[in-house]
Amino acid sequence: MHYLIICVIILGIVLWQFSSFVSTRNKLLVFRNIFPDNQGEFQLIQDDTNNFVLGIQSQHKNFILLVIITSLNKYLINNNGAVSDYHLMKDIVDRNCDAKEEEIHTQIPVPLYLGLAGTMLGILIGIGFLVFGGGLNDLLNSSNDLGSKGLETLLGGVALAMISSITGIMLTTLGSHIAKNAKSEVEENKNTFLSWMQAELLPKISSDISGALVQMTKNLSNFNNTFAQNTQDLSKTLSHMLMNHIKNKQN
Repeated sequence: MHYLIICVIILGIVLWQFSSFVSTRNKLLVFRNIFPDNQGEFQLIQDDTNNFVLGIQSQHKNFILLVIITSLNKYLINNNGAVSDYHLMKDIVDRNCDAKEEEIHTQIPVPLYLGLAGTMLGILIGIGFLVFGGGLNDLLNSSNDLGSKGLETLLGGVALAMISSITGIMLTTLGSHIAKNAKSEVEENKNTFLSWMQAELLPKISSDISGALVQMTKNLSNFNNTFAQNTQDLSKTLSHMLMNHIKNKQN
């Protein structure tokens, strides 16, 4: 009877282990494909005159990349007209990648923990049946064959329970191997994206700022010239009014 109970529990735990592994593998697939393989997937969003950068866009479909691009675009919009900090933008990219990676690393050893729990449950169930079924006395009584039968029953239950531990070790090892490969690919593609930002985005933002400064200088120069001309005109008008006033008083 206790063999049946142990088998049912171990089967449930093994199914739970595979469910956890599949969930982790799906998250690893999303994590691995955060960034596209080439820089051509990214484009700059510019205004109608192509003089100012409004943000970044990409045809690559990944919800983590979407969060990264949305955060970068908010930063660029809020920082419009000022010098953009590359390290702050890189920090946005790193934080989103690290958050997903940490979530995955937390979930990878779950099959191993479930396997250990299954083994402990199998041992406890086997001992429970021995204690409450009177088998413990038979096990301690080495003068008859019942002792060896009780020992065989306990070890058989432990052997069944060990299946979950073996399954947990295999799935955890496989998950760690997949995570390692995904990490290497993400780092390579992330560096490609950061290189694109340095080569395409930052120079364009710098030219935007330079253009804005040049335009502001021109506007200030025009204002100064106009102000000087208006001052001269006002001075002539006041002088003319003063002369007329003096002439009228003399008359």
